[in-house]
Amino acid sequence: MEARSVSFSLSLLFFWIQGSISVDRHFVMIDTRNTILGIIPAGSNSQSIPLSNISNASLYTSYKIGRMILGFLIFLWGFFEFTKEGDPIGGIIILFIAILLIGNGIVTVLAIGRAGSDYYVSVPFYEKTKMIEISDAINDMLIYTEDKKDVTANSDRIIDAINSRNQ
Repeated sequence: MEARSVSFSLSLLFFWIQGSISVDRHFVMIDTRNTILGIIPAGSNSQSIPLSNISNASLYTSYKIGRMILGFLIFLWGFFEFTKEGDPIGGIIILFIAILLIGNGIVTVLAIGRAGSDYYVSVPFYEKTKMIEISDAINDMLIYTEDKKDVTANSDRIIDAINSRNQ
């Protein structure tokens, strides 16, 4: 089994704020940046979870109502600024930011089931394919390591190898 790594954006508005997840035969390493409301950088978080402590990885979509309401309120402000007489550029910029904030309220969440409690990684909706890829990688690695632990399967492989050499 080959190790896999994925880099992803953590925010729709500040797409350059990146995180990464790497999976190998022994660990899942997660490096993310914390954000306030998904837009303001506020530190980082690194985790190294032993694969033996993980039971599964799953995905779901979540809607952050607070972010969406804030985006809607800013949208209303931008709409009123846009309809005022004078230069509409300020209103257009505010409307653009509001739409990004509303979009930032739709997130894909990777839930890594581990001993004790689950670990969650939230990303913008457009990073879903990367989260599917890493979720599949984690589950594939779990299957691979469980296969290696299966004594019967290993003994069957040894017997098959011996029989194929003798033929």
